[in-house]
Parts: sequence; structure tokens; C-alpha cells
Amino acid sequence: MSQYVVKAGDNLWDIAEKLLGDGHRHEEIQRINNLTSADIRPGQILMIPGQGHGTTNHVTTSHSNISHGNTSISKDEFDTALTSNNYPVQHRKYDYFIQSIDDASIATKSEAAMYLATLLHESSGLRVTKENPNSESNRAYGTYIGRGYIQLSSEANYRAASHDLGEDYVTYPDSVSQDPHAWNVSAWYWKNQVHQHVKNGFTATVTHGIRPLEPHIHERKIIYGNVCKAFHVHQQQ
Repeated sequence: MSQYVVKAGDNLWDIAEKLLGDGHRHEEIQRINNLTSADIRPGQILMIPGQGHGTTNHVTTSHSNISHGNTSISKDEFDTALTSNNYPVQHRKYDYFIQSIDDASIATKSEAAMYLATLLHESSGLRVTKENPNSESNRAYGTYIGRGYIQLSSEANYRAASHDLGEDYVTYPDSVSQDPHAWNVSAWYWKNQVHQHVKNGFTATVTHGIRPLEPHIHERKIIYGNVCKAFHVHQQQ
């Protein structure tokens, strides 16, 4: 079983033909996703049975170790980064994280440690991808509250991410809280708003790229330190 993210112009027949090699299997896709009709929308995540044919939207989780240039990070290192911060292991997140490193143009393991530490703090260990819409701090954002592993907020950011990633997060904001969109948007934000500050160390990366007046910087540093140990890299405070 794998996942497919619906794109504009998709229909169930074409998806079945592209991923399963047989358009007649569209009814199978409809059935396992509990769809009452063949209507689907961009951003919707579908479970796909059997063996797909591989597309940029087709997600598999079969790697035990992935190397991307200077950012070789094993599954064990990833798991240790979570458990050392008292977060449970997230078995289905590793491949997404590795792909996200590429999408964020992260070229070193040291920056990958900063990135993961930020994701862990922002999402409570890769578990929370949507902020409380009723909290006082979110009321000003209306529909466009924080979503994703790096909490994307404000209509302007949703529009910018939509433009750059070829999605429609303005119309379908809740899709940002679902994988793989939650990862794609987080990588997009890091690449465009955070990456430029990495050379100045972790504290500057947080205060200039994530949250200027961060009251929880000490907690972030503890998480970052544990991730660095798990990744076997030196801290850059």
C-alpha cells in the first residue's frame, strides 16, 4: 500500500492506469479509500493498492539508509534523534525527512540537524501538524493558521507556497497539515526563509528565520543538542 497526492486534472481511471497499469482498477482505489463517488480534488491523499509505477507523487517507505551527498543519515540516527528527545519513533517519517532535505537544498549533515531539531520542536516530535484554531494567537490568521512541521501561517505565506510548489493551499489550506504537503511546505519555508541564516549558528537560525522573540530558545537548544549527538555532528550555537 502506498499514497498518492491528487493533482489538478487527475481522475481515478488515469491514476489507476498510471500507478497500477490498469485503469479498470479505479474501482479498487475508490473502494479502499471509502469514496462514495469518483469525484476527487487536488491535494487529496489516496491510498493506492498493489505495486505502483513510480511518480513524483508516489511515496514509498522501504529504505534503511539513504545518502545524499554530505547528508548521509541512517534510519537509526533518525530514530535516535527522536527518542533522545523523548519522542516516539515515527516509522513512516524517515523517507519523507530524507526527501525533505533535498527539497530544502540542505547540503550538510550539520544543517540537517538544525532542520530536524526545528521540525521536532515545531510539531511536538512530528506528531502535530495543525495549531489550535481557537487559541488567541491564531485568531488573527483566520483560516490560515499554522500547519505543517514548520508551522506555516498567514494567507501571504499560503499563497507564496502555492505559487512556488504548484499547489492550491489557499483553497485547500487543510492539505498543508497532511503528508506529503506538510513536508513539502516545511522544506519550502526552510529553503526560502531559514537557510540563509544557518551560517550564523542555531540561535540566529531560530531568531532570524523562525521566531524573532522565541521564549523557548533553551528548549530548542536542548533538542538541537540531542539531534547533533544522534547525527554525530558538532553543535553550531
